Amino acid sequence: MMQTQMLRRMLDDFPCMSPSDARFQRFHGFITISEREFRVSISSDCTYLSTDKSLKSIISPCFQKVRERLKLALNAHEFLLELRDIAEHQIDATRTDKQSVEFGLPPAQFYEQLLTDISHMGWSCVASMSETMRALDLITRDAAGRTHSLNVSLPADYPKNPPKCVTNMPVEFEIQWGRDSTLISVLRQFEKLVAQYQDFFRTMEDLDKHAWVLEPEYPTTREVYRRVALGKTCSMRVEIDHRAPLKSFPEIRFLGSEAAIEPFKQRLNQNIQHWDMTGQSLVRQNLERVLEITLPLPVDKNAEDGEDSMLECGICYAYRLEESTPDVTCDLAECSKPYHRGCLVEWLRALPGTRESFGMITGNCVYCEESISVAVSAD
Repeated sequence: MMQTQMLRRMLDDFPCMSPSDARFQRFHGFITISEREFRVSISSDCTYLSTDKSLKSIISPCFQKVRERLKLALNAHEFLLELRDIAEHQIDATRTDKQSVEFGLPPAQFYEQLLTDISHMGWSCVASMSETMRALDLITRDAAGRTHSLNVSLPADYPKNPPKCVTNMPVEFEIQWGRDSTLISVLRQFEKLVAQYQDFFRTMEDLDKHAWVLEPEYPTTREVYRRVALGKTCSMRVEIDHRAPLKSFPEIRFLGSEAAIEPFKQRLNQNIQHWDMTGQSLVRQNLERVLEITLPLPVDKNAEDGEDSMLECGICYAYRLEESTPDVTCDLAECSKPYHRGCLVEWLRALPGTRESFGMITGNCVYCEESISVAVSAD
């Protein structure tokens, strides 16, 4: 089901891409970027990517960004959309730079001001710089020693007009720009923004270190949520208020079979008064207190016993299918295999012994063959 949907979307957006095997595990073909054709090969789980030399040359200046997007992509279609946007941006930037060379470089004031700014900030604040000196990655460290990066794109008439800035913060970084503003003032504004979110960074770091985080797969300081395992058959999604993580109650959603998550719901309701909002306890500590558990520790994803396959759909082998997550679980405690409702309904309808009545469909669990029922509609 998931493969069919992704293939349909893939062909709609990239009609020259096609699966190279019957299981749709790898795609090969051409994608069009800025009216140019590039050869691309990619696996459906985004663990493999190969491009022709011309596209590789275009994206090489932002290879780290491409690699991060590849890790975060949910499927090959989603990543190719990201890759196209990145490559288009690079082609436009290259075209602009060539035009600048052809019609004249930025005025000397641009370079004088930029070098003066960097001299005052210190070259240690510059992680990277493009050949044209129009794009920079600046870094700063907060009170706890964490490194935060600020991607800056400078206009040719800098400092007359402000730069464009991209960060990995949970909020948009909106710079204040005046007549006397420079790159130094931008960095100082960014440092103030970083200082405001120390409690948030500490909260998310603690969850990442002391809980088995299932999502995001590669957590950053941008995401305000974590899905953490409660066991091999259930988990919870915790969304943190980044403005006041230690003095507010997070949004909590339990995921798994009703039998598995009901005890956690009851404990949360019974012990909610024990949630500490004085700012003295981290979110993880509060969760463990009210749920009366110690959260499972992180596991090695490469280890055989570290895989979270028990939390993925037993039919499509994915956790997230578009906007849905596995919400139906086999009631047999020894099995407890989770499924997406849509996957299970489609699977059961294909079996000869399945019964359907009053909006419910009943058949046998894919794994243990015990009876399993599911509402045809989630409503």
